[in-house]
Order: sequence, then structure tokens, then C-alpha cells
Amino acid sequence: MTPYRTSDIQKAVAEFYRIPLTALIGPSRLRDFSHPRFIAYHLARKMTDQSLAQIGRAFGGRDHTTILSGLRRVQSDDFLPCRQDIETIETMVEHHAAHAPRWVLGAPFVSRRKPIVPRYVRRHSQ
Repeated sequence: MTPYRTSDIQKAVAEFYRIPLTALIGPSRLRDFSHPRFIAYHLARKMTDQSLAQIGRAFGGRDHTTILSGLRRVQSDDFLPCRQDIETIETMVEHHAAHAPRWVLGAPFVSRRKPIVPRYVRRHSQ
């Protein structure tokens, strides 16, 4: 398992392009949001071991073919000027993952709340 998560990549891309995270994940087709979204697809595919369907779910429930289309666009000549940006974002993700608290990297969550017991069970057990 890689130490990089799709959410880390999304945060780094949103921070780099100075757009809200909700716009990166949301349904907007504006170039200001779709362009960084395609770069995030590319980085998620490159830096994680997730399938296209898993990446699509992380980006607002998109289909795997949408992710594939975005990956093809990043590999086209239109995105050649963005190669330096992609490398910069990669280093941002690596830096965030290296300095993240241990609990962020996947420590199990333990609830401190009492389990919910149905009312009829409580009455009969007393």
C-alpha cells in the first residue's frame, strides 16, 4: 500500500490551483475546475494503487470511463505546459504525506460512544 491517498492528492491540487476542494470534486465543467481535476486524476492513477472505478468514486461518484477520458487529455499535447505543475504537485503530496500525523495515514478509528441497544433488548435484559 502506498502512503498516498486520493484525498491528499485532491487537497494538494486544490491548494496549488487555489480552488475550493468542493469545486474539484463537484460536477462543474468549467475549465478552471476541470483542468485541475484531470491533473488530479493523473496523479491519483500514478501515485496510488487504486482502480479507475475507485478514483471515480473519490471524485464525486464519476464513472471509470470519465476518469479514463481525463487521463487521455492529460497525456495529450494540450497539457504539455502543465508538466512542471504536475511535478510540483507531486512534491507537495509527498511532503504532506511525510509530515502527516500518524492517525491520518490510516490508524483504526475507535468510537468512545456506547453502542446503541434497541429498547426491547434493554427491557428484557434487566
